[in-house]
Amino acid sequence: MEIYPVFHQILLLLIMISAGYIGGKTTILGKGSDDVIARLVFNITLPCLLLTSITGMDMTPEIWRNGVGVILFSAMIHGIQMLIGFSSSRILKLSERKQVIHIIHTFKGNTIFIGFPLLDALFPGGEGLLYAALYNFASNIIMWTIGVMFLDKSKRSSPLKNLSKLININTISLLIGLSLLIAGVKMPDLVTGSIGRLGSATSPLAMIFIGLKFSTIKIRDIVTDKSVWVYSFNKLIFIPIIAGAFVFMMRMIPFFNISDTASMCVLMQASTPGFAMMMIIAKIYNADTDTAAKNFFLSTLLSILSLPAMYFILDVMFF
Repeated sequence: MEIYPVFHQILLLLIMISAGYIGGKTTILGKGSDDVIARLVFNITLPCLLLTSITGMDMTPEIWRNGVGVILFSAMIHGIQMLIGFSSSRILKLSERKQVIHIIHTFKGNTIFIGFPLLDALFPGGEGLLYAALYNFASNIIMWTIGVMFLDKSKRSSPLKNLSKLININTISLLIGLSLLIAGVKMPDLVTGSIGRLGSATSPLAMIFIGLKFSTIKIRDIVTDKSVWVYSFNKLIFIPIIAGAFVFMMRMIPFFNISDTASMCVLMQASTPGFAMMMIIAKIYNADTDTAAKNFFLSTLLSILSLPAMYFILDVMFF
């Protein structure tokens, strides 16, 4: 694999982040801009992105088996990631606010903004993008259920009340998209075109928000935070290797013997750096946005080297 697809995608993100950073350091974006952008993305553009990414799939019979395997592996790997995130947060003795972000960020990677274009470049023809979308579909279900339960401080109230809070515009978009996918219903081009354009605004708006947050953080605070380095090591190196060994062993069972392409797509999605939207979600739920920013910043920079390295290491070790 050439490094260009990885480097090019991350460079695009960094350029967009710089726009938000400049806006935060100057008077271009005034006070409160981060809150407006966060709500715009969370309530409008992200649901549109989720809906179009699911309904845009074309599930042919010959890839159903691999697709089901990708979803199952995604769910199991997320369980491994949660366990690693929880264990490292306890070893580091993080505060409750930092621990929540550390755990969620460990199991939720940047599967859309980096994973999608990267796998589409590695496995052209649509197959790589399809498996990437299926992995992200399972990841989103876990994020908007278990992840929200971690973030929602009202979880100390009644279980029924907590369950009702899991129903938000993003889970609704997922349910609608899944229903249309199963029914084989395609939305009109006019609808998908307009919704798709709104969804495409998610990435630049999210990066501008991150740039705004970066403008208030000192680089020294990032590089001197031990938990951020531990998180980056777990996310970029330790978890991909553990996940690779897990997938390799599970594929010995006939039911889980998915193709090499599908397996590599799962592992590369598990190797992506910190979830770009984590800062926005943390803002919405009044969680620790600074820790989310540090995790995303350092892991994304290090992923320029780790992603191509992991591709070759996993290929040599398990394929």
